[in-house]
Amino acid sequence: MNLEGVCLKLLLDESDKEKALRAYGELRSEYLSDAFKGILRHIKEFYETFEHIPNRQELQLYAVRDTKALATFVSLALIDTTDVDIFFAIDQLADLHAQNVTLNLVDHLLDTISMKDRYEILETLASMPMKLEENIYTNEGTFTVSNMSTFQHTQDLEALRMPSGISNTWDSDAGGYYKQDLVLLGGKRGSGKSIVCANLAKVQAHQGNVAVYFTIEMTGQEVYNRIQAIETGIPFAHIKQGNLTFEEQLKLATFLSSKYINGKECLDRWITTNPSPDFFGFEEDLKKHYVENPDGQYVIIDDRDLKISTIDTKLAGLKAKYGDKLCLVVIDYLNQIVRDGTKDMYDWKDQIFISKMLKNLARKYNICIVSPYQMDDEGKARFSRGILDAPDVAQLIVVDDKDSGMLRFETTKSRSSTDTGKYNVSINWTTLAIDPTEIVMPTFDDDEDEQPIKKRQAAQPINDLELR
Repeated sequence: MNLEGVCLKLLLDESDKEKALRAYGELRSEYLSDAFKGILRHIKEFYETFEHIPNRQELQLYAVRDTKALATFVSLALIDTTDVDIFFAIDQLADLHAQNVTLNLVDHLLDTISMKDRYEILETLASMPMKLEENIYTNEGTFTVSNMSTFQHTQDLEALRMPSGISNTWDSDAGGYYKQDLVLLGGKRGSGKSIVCANLAKVQAHQGNVAVYFTIEMTGQEVYNRIQAIETGIPFAHIKQGNLTFEEQLKLATFLSSKYINGKECLDRWITTNPSPDFFGFEEDLKKHYVENPDGQYVIIDDRDLKISTIDTKLAGLKAKYGDKLCLVVIDYLNQIVRDGTKDMYDWKDQIFISKMLKNLARKYNICIVSPYQMDDEGKARFSRGILDAPDVAQLIVVDDKDSGMLRFETTKSRSSTDTGKYNVSINWTTLAIDPTEIVMPTFDDDEDEQPIKKRQAAQPINDLELR
C-alpha cells in the first residue's frame, strides 16, 4: 500500500473541513516523495488563498496547468482507502519516515566506518540522536483548561525552583532559577563569568544535587581547583601552585572525604595512625576502598571541541544515572560550542541555533542550563545578539573595580520576574567565593557626608538556603 497516496487521498476526500484542517497540520512535506510533495504544495497554496482544505475536484481545477500533478491525481483515484482512518494513516507514515531517516544514518555510518578512527566513530554516534530529533517530527502537547492546573501545590512549585545561592535578593524576588530555564550570563573578559558558574555548581552540591560543569577553554582540573577554593576558603593560587600549608591540606582532605560514603572515617583513621599524614596516601586509600556518595557530587566534562550532540548524549546518561538530582548544568561557554557539521564557532547563525538548542535540552531533560557568553566593550553580545532570543533569563556580570570586592548582576531579560533588577554582592577574589548577601550602595543626605557601604540580609532565600 502506498501510504503517501493514501494520506493525500484521505485528506482530499475528507468532508469534515475541521478534521481535514487538523490532518493537514500533521501531514508534513518531509514524509513525502517528490511527486506527492507537489500535491501537498498545491494544497498549501489553495488553503492560503481560499482558507479551507480543497477536495480532489477543487484541487484538480486549481492545479490544471501542472501536468505532473494531474498525473498524480490519476494515481490517487486508483488507491483504495476504504475503512482507513486518516490520522492512523498519517501516524504510520510518520513512523515510516522515522525508520527511513534512521536507516539512512546507519547506512552512512556503515559506508564510512572503515575510514573513521575510534574518536570519529564516537562523535558520529553521539551526533545521531540530535540529527534524529532535527529530522523526526513529534507532536508538542496541546493543553486546554481540562488538563492544566489552576491551583498548584506549594511543594510542586518549590520542586521547580532552584535558588541561585549567589544573590539572596534575586532568589527572594524571582525565586532563583527554574527547571527548564536557559540562563545566559554575559560578561566582558575577566569579569568572573566562570567563577560565578563555579559558585552556582557549589550551591547545587550543597543542596545534595549533582553539579555538572561542561568546560571548553579551561581544563577540568582547573575548574575543580576553583571549586575546591570556593568550598574550603583556601586561596585559589595556593591550590593551583600546590603551595599548601598543613591546615590547608587538611581542609582539602576534609572536603574530599565528604564526597565518599564514610569518607570522614577514613580521614580520621589516617590522621590518627599517621603522626605526619601523607595526604597523597590518604587520597589513594579513599578512592581505592570507599564508594562515591551519589549526593552532592561534581561532574566535570572537559571537551575542547564541545558539540550540541555531545552535550545531549552526556545529559542523557547523567539523567539516567542521577534522575531528579540532575537539576543545573553549566556549559562554559556558549560562544565556544561547535555546531555539528561546521567548524566556525563564531558564525552568528550557528550561535543563534546553539542558543535555541540549549533551551530545547533544558526542556528535554527538565533541568536548568546556565551558560556564560562574551560581551564586547559596548556591553553587547559578541558576534550575535540573537543568542538572547532563546533564554528565559539573561543577566550581565559587571565588575566596576576589583579592589571593591563587589560583583553586580544586572538582569536584562526575565520571563518570570522583573528584567530591570540590579543585585550587588561580595566576592573574595582570593578564594573566588561569592557572598550572596545584598550590598546596599552608598546614599547621600543633605546634612551628611557619603554614608558607608553596609550590608543587609535580604528576605529569607527559598528552602532556607545556608551557604557553607
